[in-house]
Amino acid sequence: MKIIGVTYGEAASLLLKGDSALLVNRKPFFVPDETRAPVAYPALALRVCRLGKTIAPRYANRYFDACAPALDIRAADLLEQAQAKGEPWTTAISLDGSFPLGDWKEANHTSWTFLTNGTDKLEVSATEEQIHDAVSLVSRYMTIRQGDVIYLQLTDKPIELRLNDCLTARPAGDETDALLCRIK
Repeated sequence: MKIIGVTYGEAASLLLKGDSALLVNRKPFFVPDETRAPVAYPALALRVCRLGKTIAPRYANRYFDACAPALDIRAADLLEQAQAKGEPWTTAISLDGSFPLGDWKEANHTSWTFLTNGTDKLEVSATEEQIHDAVSLVSRYMTIRQGDVIYLQLTDKPIELRLNDCLTARPAGDETDALLCRIK
């Protein structure tokens, strides 16, 4: 299983996380001792349901069958150091448990509300075009397989994490949490 991230900014880029980054069943994220500045980026995860390579955007919807809210947790201080030295980012973005994944929902749930400690709200969404472009982009560089997860970073604004924070996410217009992650 691969966990492949697509970031949007000036230019889309791909990030890979190891399978040890996957955090499910509402388990807590333990901040590594090496970092003092963990941050989380809200993301929309897509569950790949079939094998594909070089997929045109118009056919991308055939290659995923569900979506879920997720968090892309990174060590901001380690990332800044790696970028300044021109070193690989792996130590900053591929931390164990750094990809909390919520409950899978129908693929049409593309708008989410992320909350920190039940109050600080961040509403994000992905367009159909962004989703299809992300699947197409990933498949251009690597074969996607059933069980892989492709995630889209939904905002450039990180959520600063502190010990004992509780992050939740729910579909827009719903009060049921689909994601719960405690920071320890």
